[in-house]
Amino acid sequence: MEKNINLTGIFLKNKYVILVFFLFCISNLSGLFSIPRVMIDEPLYSYTALKFLKTGSFYHDFFAFSGKEFCLYPFLLSLLYSIFGVSFEAGRLFSFFCGLISFLFLFLYCKDNRYSDFLTASILSIFVCSNILFVAYRIIRPEALISVGLTGLIFFLNGFFKNNRKIVKANILYGIGISLGILFSTHLTGALLSINIIFYLLIFSKKRLNINNIFKIIIGSSPFFLLLGYNFFNQVLNHDLLNLISSTDKFQFSFETFSINIKTVLINNYIMGIKRIYIFIFEFFIVCVALIKSKPGSLIRILNISIFSFFIISVTSINLFLRPYFILLIPTLILDLGFIFSNVKVSKRFIYFLFSVYLLNQLAGNAFIYKINMNNLSLKELNNEFFKLPDDFQYGGDVVFWFLKPSLNWYLADNINNYSQEMRNINSGKEIFWFHLPYPAHLRSSLSKEKSVFLSKETNVEKKVSIPNNIFRESSLVTSFMNPNYSEIELWKTKLK
Repeated sequence: MEKNINLTGIFLKNKYVILVFFLFCISNLSGLFSIPRVMIDEPLYSYTALKFLKTGSFYHDFFAFSGKEFCLYPFLLSLLYSIFGVSFEAGRLFSFFCGLISFLFLFLYCKDNRYSDFLTASILSIFVCSNILFVAYRIIRPEALISVGLTGLIFFLNGFFKNNRKIVKANILYGIGISLGILFSTHLTGALLSINIIFYLLIFSKKRLNINNIFKIIIGSSPFFLLLGYNFFNQVLNHDLLNLISSTDKFQFSFETFSINIKTVLINNYIMGIKRIYIFIFEFFIVCVALIKSKPGSLIRILNISIFSFFIISVTSINLFLRPYFILLIPTLILDLGFIFSNVKVSKRFIYFLFSVYLLNQLAGNAFIYKINMNNLSLKELNNEFFKLPDDFQYGGDVVFWFLKPSLNWYLADNINNYSQEMRNINSGKEIFWFHLPYPAHLRSSLSKEKSVFLSKETNVEKKVSIPNNIFRESSLVTSFMNPNYSEIELWKTKLK
């Protein structure tokens, strides 16, 4: 009886939050395995995870990046795949699970700051409406795990700043270390933000960060840096990582980089494009207000100045700053809205009006994503369109079909083209089932009507592309069928020249 009373009390105290959480689960689980369609990064990160699972190394020549350097995400994927097998569905569910953890961390932050149920539900409604989160918690990319690291860091730092005793609880310090470790070791963007946060923490909170506290934070982060260290030395010793890093053009500090990124993010490749510039203006406005009104040395001030520094550095120096990277802004925005509504003397009705328009803009973006992806087939449905594919055969072709027959031996046209003459002679005549998209899906975005940002203006995505006959001979079409968002899908049986 007492247990029921407690559960009823929890529900009544958090009824609006529970409603928002329910809507978040429903909206993200709806069409999880088909909306958006398989994106090119998903098989690539899964390939890296499978490579580690099979060989103990993250390095491969299958494709660039894909978690080979900042390797925590494929490491966790490999653990998941070791239990459930390499599965597209398991990978996407992992991202959704990361979304649940992120929601929980920010809910606990709101409870620690004694926000009302209505205010907490209002600011957490961003989880339901945000286009960035809607996609991040659905696809197999590291942004979902970055979200866990940042929201966890916010929760534990809030406990650190609220602590009025000389001795800070060890679990808070270990939590800060674990969160920083997750954030740093998941992706380059997370590492850059972590460095900014650490820098400003040392400036504004050096009196609170004594040697004992710093040591416990380091202990918490050490497993993640050990993983990075293992990966770094493995690639330096066996795969010439240093030359690869020195030859990359990922960083290029220039006005040209800035202008390209602004055009890419705000005009060409953002969901529904420039029509939704209000979202950018509102987010920028809220961050500025919180930065100005917050106290020096407070969590709000440190987090916002870190985010500001991160975006200035990134947009002016990272070659192609992609839309998913904006996930780092969303938890900060939620904190800022809570701070403004509860601490800043402004017209609450006016801010709520601006916030409501912001959420409606976000919902319009989500509706747009649903609209252009609603007829997608899931991978399971795609697999049913083919005859029973034998396991003991060589497969290759468009990488989005990798999950149908996940293997480290999947052939890509570019990789075959780079074979040495000796390898060509060894593989000559080898039979392959080749998945082919005559109108390649990866040339279009599944989140907007624009072409991929990697294509030139001259590229015609409507022009039918034949299978690469320069590397094949004796090719015969096994089957083909239509799907609205992939266009035509073909399966060929062919031989290498």
